[in-house]
Amino acid sequence: MASTPEEMAQRLNACIEQNDGGAAFIAALGDIAQAHGLKQAASDAGLYGVESPAFVDVMRVVQALGLKLHASPA
Repeated sequence: MASTPEEMAQRLNACIEQNDGGAAFIAALGDIAQAHGLKQAASDAGLYGVESPAFVDVMRVVQALGLKLHASPA
């Protein structure tokens, strides 16, 4: 399981590269949040059982994990 910020970022980046509409990213973010004691926050953000949670909610969980998302040129 991804336990360090670097491992969490690596797992989430790998999911982004799958280009599957975000499903892998959302699932991984939910797993990581749960492993770090943020299950309720992840649930409130709609990471479980919701096909497309609101971006603002996803960002709240990302920030609660001490991570940040960024874009870079392909």
